[in-house]
Amino acid sequence: MIWFINGKIGFGSPPAGRIFWGRDDEFVQGAAKFFDDPQMKFPPLDFKFLSTCRARYALGYEFGREKLLEISTTEGPHHLVGFSMGCAFAEGMAEAFGEEGVLGKTVHINAFQAAHLEVKDRTRFVVEYQLEDDPVINNKLLSLLGIARPGKIQGTTMSFTEKSGFLVTLIVHRSPIWHQKGRFWENLSQLVREQINAV
Repeated sequence: MIWFINGKIGFGSPPAGRIFWGRDDEFVQGAAKFFDDPQMKFPPLDFKFLSTCRARYALGYEFGREKLLEISTTEGPHHLVGFSMGCAFAEGMAEAFGEEGVLGKTVHINAFQAAHLEVKDRTRFVVEYQLEDDPVINNKLLSLLGIARPGKIQGTTMSFTEKSGFLVTLIVHRSPIWHQKGRFWENLSQLVREQINAV
């Protein structure tokens, strides 16, 4: 099962849940191939604009514990795809799923407040992907105001940073989902293979 955890709703974003991840199936089918799992869930989530990483993590842990009551602990693994503010929520879910031994792999895309997020269990397979020209996660004004926390998630298995190639900065943040689509997963698979081969 793959759990897709969307980011903040508003500011021109698509609605929460399934539609957030694209109007076609290219992105989600790319994820199904990456994780080798056709089953998916798209919980419709939203987060307070000034919420902290810690608060979203705690909400994700509670949500994960609730979902464990609905799923069999023999069912799994349960993979996570987190986006922006949803990355901290996904990490909370990961802790809950990990406690029951049903956790699979995790991919975080353009994590918001990444410098305040840490993977507690270093034995997990966690990939972080960021666009360095993302004006949301690397916003200087939000950083000065103490809202954005640019940086890397601590304790990931692999971390990749690339430029988007887009001249219009407004579309950069969600471009892995809405513009790269299936190519995002093909590119990520290649990056992972190259890093594994380099070891």
